[in-house]
Amino acid sequence: MPKGPWPVGTLLAYHVISNDSDYVRNSSLWNKYVLLRVVKVGSFFDDNSKSMAVCLYDWTGESLPDHDIVKSLSFTHISIDKPLLRGSALSYSIGMLNDDNISKTKLDEIIDNVSKARECTFVLLDWRCCKGIENNTVFTTLECDPAFLEHAPAIYNDHTSGIVLTHSIPFDATLVRRFCLDEESANHYSDSYNP
Repeated sequence: MPKGPWPVGTLLAYHVISNDSDYVRNSSLWNKYVLLRVVKVGSFFDDNSKSMAVCLYDWTGESLPDHDIVKSLSFTHISIDKPLLRGSALSYSIGMLNDDNISKTKLDEIIDNVSKARECTFVLLDWRCCKGIENNTVFTTLECDPAFLEHAPAIYNDHTSGIVLTHSIPFDATLVRRFCLDEESANHYSDSYNP
């Protein structure tokens, strides 16, 4: 994946117009904008390729905003995936793992990995759009803040869902899930196991 034309610190208005599925086209997010910040450009997998990591602001709009709007905004998660195990399946698994061969620290680590919601706070976004859609209709550069060169925002480090590579078509669907589905369902999974 090429790193894209934008340096770290670039504020992008992203237009949700790439995915032509009914799910996206019939959503309240269709043809609206969200705001992204390029927070890291680097080799996430090997030394030969660079990717662009973007974080999402908690904002949607009908038209391009003034770049100063971000002064009153905060970053937000891109998605929250439910835990791998919950309820009786989690209890059964914990019971099976409880033995003297596994240290308490290792047991707690395993339980955390399967019982906590996994939060996606950044994605590696391909700046190339799908065939038939011009990049400048999806991505609009609003400004560039060089302060991001020194430190990624705190939310970047809260990422627990693994590396996500995406481009505009699947990213549109992800954004619809993020902004259009009831957030209570995501919050339901935020409880974690406490031994």
